[in-house]
Amino acid sequence: MMNFLHSRKTGYFLLVIAVLALEIFLGWRASIMYAAILAGQIGLLELNVIKWLVFFAVAVFGFTLSVHRHYGAEAIVDHMLTRGKQVNGWAGIGTAMGIIVLHDLAATIYTVFGNGKAPTFPLIAATLGMCALCFVPFLMSRMMRALHDGVEAEQEAGHQRKMQQVQRNQQLAALRKSGAGPLSMPTISTNGYAPVNGQNGGASNGAATFQQP
Repeated sequence: MMNFLHSRKTGYFLLVIAVLALEIFLGWRASIMYAAILAGQIGLLELNVIKWLVFFAVAVFGFTLSVHRHYGAEAIVDHMLTRGKQVNGWAGIGTAMGIIVLHDLAATIYTVFGNGKAPTFPLIAATLGMCALCFVPFLMSRMMRALHDGVEAEQEAGHQRKMQQVQRNQQLAALRKSGAGPLSMPTISTNGYAPVNGQNGGASNGAATFQQP
């Protein structure tokens, strides 16, 4: 159980779930913020459509940029190299990441002060902590990528251990079937003595056989 909890696969899975949950929350709060701003200015149907589109866009973009932006940057560079061009894959991705972070921060501040609450020290402290939490998924992306790259090697090592265990079990089964090896018991003679090979190669009942010089 402990080996499972401390495996790279488990760590990567839990981190991805945590990032997804946080980005879903921030995307939902951003959509509510947009709905509150646009309420009364557009129709109810349009308002709901915008609300859900903003929720989906902010959540998906936030999750993708925080978890997979390194792969995206490498894909852009590789794609342009096939055309004979060299570009910096981080230019557009960095701008998009900044926009998503701004939405996350705005959604966090709106969650605390959206109802017109007066700023107090506890509310300001909580808001600062929640705003700092918005940066955590983007700061953990390198760790998640390292864990993801190590999952395949970890699975291969586990497969090799299983194969070795299967081979050992097959060898033990073959030894049991042949009656040889450390698991086989010596044959007991009918007179209570174990057969002992003498010096002349014959069986003996326990008495030593000597040869005269």
